[in-house]
Amino acid sequence: MPELPAGWLNCGHRKYTGVYAVAYTDKFAFENGTLTRRRVPGSRTVVVSSTKQGWRDTGLSLDKGQTATITHDSGTWTVDSRLPDRVGPQGYSPEADAHIAPGCKFDDSEPYGALLGAVGPSAASLGTPSAVTWNDGEGEFKAENAGKLFLRINDEDRCLGDNGGLITVKVTITNR
Repeated sequence: MPELPAGWLNCGHRKYTGVYAVAYTDKFAFENGTLTRRRVPGSRTVVVSSTKQGWRDTGLSLDKGQTATITHDSGTWTVDSRLPDRVGPQGYSPEADAHIAPGCKFDDSEPYGALLGAVGPSAASLGTPSAVTWNDGEGEFKAENAGKLFLRINDEDRCLGDNGGLITVKVTITNR
């Protein structure tokens, strides 16, 4: 961790030493001559609906390159309530996905029903969405830019009316 200049841990009425200095430097970093606030690790349980409008704000923020680990706690969803099967955040299998009517995917490179993530200042101005990468039941999302983390089902807003279900995920921010 870069060290702050000695004068930065000193204010007019109190000198920051010991525990105070550690707490201060854990929240801020002095890099390239600029004091910046660190995004500290945290976690939150988030419910993502398949039937409500678009992106769900997780209440967590990421720095560029920072990773969020996502664990599926409960629930299933579908992009068409007439389909016999519901799926988790990994979405439909390639075989099932091929039999769902085309034209409603938010991200054509991912299966229907996949959990997508995007980062930006607000739902209206997000960066490029990407799928959560799943490995052994645990998902990972890496931020390509800094901002709030939003999640959604891979189904366009105009197609959400026939969806069903919701999922609950735990999102944990790491400093990787």
